[in-house]
Amino acid sequence: MKNIKIVLVFIVSALILNSCSYEAGLKIRCSIKSENGTSVTAEIIPENNMGCIANGAVVYVTDCFNQITMASYNNSMGVYKAVELNPLSDFFYVSVISAALSKPYEIKIPHNVISVKPEIVAMTDSLNNNVFSGNELDVNEEIQIGWEKCDGKVVYDVKIQTQLLTVWTGSTSVNYISVPSKNLEEGKSYTVSVCAQRIIGDPLFLNCDYSSVSTFNSTKVNFYTK
Repeated sequence: MKNIKIVLVFIVSALILNSCSYEAGLKIRCSIKSENGTSVTAEIIPENNMGCIANGAVVYVTDCFNQITMASYNNSMGVYKAVELNPLSDFFYVSVISAALSKPYEIKIPHNVISVKPEIVAMTDSLNNNVFSGNELDVNEEIQIGWEKCDGKVVYDVKIQTQLLTVWTGSTSVNYISVPSKNLEEGKSYTVSVCAQRIIGDPLFLNCDYSSVSTFNSTKVNFYTK
């Protein structure tokens, strides 16, 4: 009987140690996102040192106009999520109240929504063949692509794709880019698109515990080569 009691005590102790207790406190990671000029979404992950989420916490987001939005726990994603935040707010306070914390947690995260679409407005090769005039582009010539400039400081990612593959990518801080000659195949159909990005913090949470990312995608433009 004594041996059985020892085993039972060991099992109960193991269950307690492996449960989601928050005695060691919480590491809180916050992500603010907006896409294509629409409303803003916040995702918050309060996690203890064993990787368990404090799913009983009270989490809310306050914008610069003092409007409060409660964040609900999304069980399938393992995050607290606050949606339809005001895109006109240039910062958000994220607040977490939990029994695992000695005092409420609060962090101020800047966020500037990109409001201008980086629409592609020019695409020519060095021989002045123009996609918007219905011309095919010469793959043996340099190709120039231009688009509408977005507000504020952003980085533009440019992709040229077939139906199956991405065949060329480029990144720039200005609203134009050149594709060197002989990067595409002649007689092919392609699409080109531009994604404007404004990133604050660290999306991978390696150097800090928050990220603020706004993106805006252009309309894809189809073109042909010769």
